[in-house]
Amino acid sequence: RIDDIEEAVDRDRGNSEPMYVYKNGIREFFGEEISLVKNCVRKLIERDHDVVSDPWPARDVTNPKGNSVWNFYGDERLLERTNAIYAAALRIYESMVDRWFCGFRNRLRLYRLLPVRLEGRLTCSRPGEPASVGPNLTWWTRSLPAGELSTVVIEMGDREDFDHFLYWREEEENLRQIHPEYETPPALWVSGGGGAIFNDRPATDLAQQWLIDELRELGWDLSYQGL
Repeated sequence: RIDDIEEAVDRDRGNSEPMYVYKNGIREFFGEEISLVKNCVRKLIERDHDVVSDPWPARDVTNPKGNSVWNFYGDERLLERTNAIYAAALRIYESMVDRWFCGFRNRLRLYRLLPVRLEGRLTCSRPGEPASVGPNLTWWTRSLPAGELSTVVIEMGDREDFDHFLYWREEEENLRQIHPEYETPPALWVSGGGGAIFNDRPATDLAQQWLIDELRELGWDLSYQGL
């Protein structure tokens, strides 16, 4: 509730100790972020909002079998959350490239494939596996004709069900038909993961990591940025 957030912010405002937050186990100063929270709370109150909702499908398990973050989500909720976050990540990625890297966007591997249908297989809990074993996602892209909107279709299934050889053969032919202007078809994109959907900024983090990986492929040295 907004009232609870406002009370917590006011309480921390009077705290003489420096404010910190832990991100990936590292303690970071929280001064600027708390100012943003205060401004957001004020604007929400002015607009008569009572509750702040999670932007992504929230946890739905009240008595989990383990203490890992994914244990608080049922399989269907995990699938719903994964689809929502990857759909947002595609939009954020395209927006970042168009805004800041438009000069050489046609050299970026994923951007050259857009628009795409991002498909995937999400493996959640399996009988007999400990609760500490997290979800695993294998995903790939299929290019769509120009003018269509990118979509995300991730389903439950085992990653072993994905036939890499068949995918490469089908998608290379698909790319030749959709993008005949390319002398060399763009490199296809197959990836994995699963844990990224639990980050503080899951969609933004995914989009940024895709872009960072592509910039490294182009020979950019990002070590000075700590990336």
